[in-house]
Amino acid sequence: MNIVFVCQKGELELKSLFLAWSIKKNANSQDNKLYAAVPEYKDWGHIGTVTKEIFKILNVEIITFNPTFGHSYPIGNKIDALELLPDEKPGCFIDSDIVCLSDFDLEKDLAQYDFLAKPADMNTWGSELEWEYLYNFFGLPKPSRRVRQTVTNNLSWPYFNAGFIVTKQPGLLAKEWKKIAQKVQSDSNVTQKNPWLDQITLPLAVQSVFENSWMQLQEKFNYPAHQRTLSEGEVIFCHYHWPGVILRESRLRVLFNDFINSYPKLRASFSELITWKKLFNPKYPLSKSPAEKEQNFLITGIPRSGTSFVSSLLHSQKNWVVINEPTEIFDHLQNRTDASGIALYHAECREKIISNEPIINKIENGKVIEDTAIKDERNYYSPVIENADFRLGSKNTMAYMAALPYLLKLDWPIVALVRNPIDTLASWRKTFTHLKEMRPSTLPIANPQYHGWSNQYRKLLDEIEIQTDERLRRVLFWRLLAQLLLEHEKHLLLFRYEDIVEKPELIQQPLNKLLNYTSLSSVIGSKYRSRKNDYDREDFEMVSDLCSYEVRSLGYSLIK
Repeated sequence: MNIVFVCQKGELELKSLFLAWSIKKNANSQDNKLYAAVPEYKDWGHIGTVTKEIFKILNVEIITFNPTFGHSYPIGNKIDALELLPDEKPGCFIDSDIVCLSDFDLEKDLAQYDFLAKPADMNTWGSELEWEYLYNFFGLPKPSRRVRQTVTNNLSWPYFNAGFIVTKQPGLLAKEWKKIAQKVQSDSNVTQKNPWLDQITLPLAVQSVFENSWMQLQEKFNYPAHQRTLSEGEVIFCHYHWPGVILRESRLRVLFNDFINSYPKLRASFSELITWKKLFNPKYPLSKSPAEKEQNFLITGIPRSGTSFVSSLLHSQKNWVVINEPTEIFDHLQNRTDASGIALYHAECREKIISNEPIINKIENGKVIEDTAIKDERNYYSPVIENADFRLGSKNTMAYMAALPYLLKLDWPIVALVRNPIDTLASWRKTFTHLKEMRPSTLPIANPQYHGWSNQYRKLLDEIEIQTDERLRRVLFWRLLAQLLLEHEKHLLLFRYEDIVEKPELIQQPLNKLLNYTSLSSVIGSKYRSRKNDYDREDFEMVSDLCSYEVRSLGYSLIK
């Protein structure tokens, strides 16, 4: 197969070299012929001597072209690059910010279809009316086929990520793609088309040239590592986009280090690229290449059950960071139908910490705030770490509880906390308004409309919402959360707050073992202080009437 990518002076030189080297290293096929398409435009074509030398070693042929779009739309260079490939052999265009991680074979799929590509990650452009306008404008039949965007899972018209495309007739497709893109670029009726012009016009060109002879590629052929963490499963081509993604993904960092070590001259040629400096001279090198589940963990549980105390306890361990109630998680949980956004949040935090950029946390004097009812404010700070494979956790109670079935699929350790329900309910009544009033409809994420809830729990939330007695709403919500924890108990590290306050090692030892952390800092426990003075007789009676099974199952007794 002929494979082409764009190479031009500067950052794209380094990216294209990394791509070519990775294909030669990881793809076993001897039939792949690599081409570096260099635009002869201003200084874009002035690639370095070292680049040319390495391409020669890798048997990459340099071909030049005059850009059709120039500075008005540099991304359009991919269309010109694809057109350079001969039509007598299948061709593949790959974005320069992609790297090959394993061998691939697309010949069987090409035997049945003329075009292969992965659907776009998300809906970056196009309403029903906008797509209809374009198909009508070019006199093309409107497609009946639809695709699902791979990150958001939204249904859409055919809309592909143009970073990795394969076709039987690259020249024919590229000529039509260029013609359509030029017309759309000059059409004032089509708005907000940059930087998506290439992706907007690609399905139109495919429809024009190949009609319905196209097939969706699996995500592993164009894996969006800027939108998802790099899984331990099969990924063939990883679309990392920018060096920060390499920095935060140990698998990519190891590969990049191998690449740079293979060609020492690259350090002198490219180490001054501002965004790549941290990869050439990392402040925190990897001590190993750890699995994601050995680095990350979550903390959740019933509100006011000691989750902030546990966050502070674990944050105090060397080379550990725990983020207490990050606000960034809400959009991730709301807009995705899985837990990939939480994994992405952790990866982005890891990137910032490794880069020594401040992050936001509920922190005071370098220590996570133990009781947010006493002090509840966020501050920027730079965590102290020893190396890049530090342990990173985040904590939220109700949002993570609502998303628990999703979060369990991450296969990360999840610490969950409970507390004597009478003490918990007393705290709800005395601390935060949203806990005191307990209106499920007002809660972020944990409201009845959240797609993570099963029908069983959604009915319970609706039942709670209609109760006029706020005391009853609180008791019923505690019961719902307790049921959720008990349902998933075998997949959680479930602890009682009363136990770990007196013996913190009860939580440290099993979690540290799961995270392959051998050190155990000594922490002195303290005496658990109940809220006996805040007991309410009606609370006690409601819990006895409605929650006796959950109370007993969690190891508590309601003897007053």
